[in-house]
Amino acid sequence: MIRTYIVGENRPLRDGLSRALSGTGALEVVGSTSHLADALPEVRALGPDVALVVEGAGGPLWLRRVSEAAPGVRWIVVGLLEEDPALLSWAQAGASGFVGREATFDTLRRAIATVADEGASCSSRELAILLQGIVASPVTPSVVPDPLTTRELEILGLVGQGLSNQQIAHRLHIALPTVKNHVHHILEKLGAPTRAEAVRAMRRTGFSLGNARHRSVQLRPAAVN
Repeated sequence: MIRTYIVGENRPLRDGLSRALSGTGALEVVGSTSHLADALPEVRALGPDVALVVEGAGGPLWLRRVSEAAPGVRWIVVGLLEEDPALLSWAQAGASGFVGREATFDTLRRAIATVADEGASCSSRELAILLQGIVASPVTPSVVPDPLTTRELEILGLVGQGLSNQQIAHRLHIALPTVKNHVHHILEKLGAPTRAEAVRAMRRTGFSLGNARHRSVQLRPAAVN
């Protein structure tokens, strides 16, 4: 029985896919969530063999973060176009397989079985795109010159939970003016006009820990989905 996890922003699609996969008798869907940003705790706790990422549920940098934290899980990206230039970025982030948006359910099922057996699964066209990308120039994620600090990222996470500056100050046991300064710097660094836009930028691009000695967090531009 292949233990499978689903990440997809559309709840009805996730539920339908879960029922279909479970109905094969060879797969067990152990959980699901709407975005890669929310997947890490469950993926680490449930330990699926394979996880599916449906297009729109986060970019390659989010996948890199989750796959590095849960190295035993093999990932399949579902719904990309075969000629999508982001294929190489997804592969470098940890994807072991790709299933296009026009693929059949049987193709998806076979891809899960192949990847679970520690293989890789993609179409010949997708393979050609990957090879061309590798030959042309390996993708190296760019780094924002002025990264978010660990504290700024922590505050941005609380902003994303809907907390006010006053509530954040109380939660972190710091002064309200300090919180306001952090929020101002976050908006400035991300080029975001509002708190909501800053949160959307974080969820859209993902982040990875920078040099631990400097205790900073690098926020990088998202690959095109």
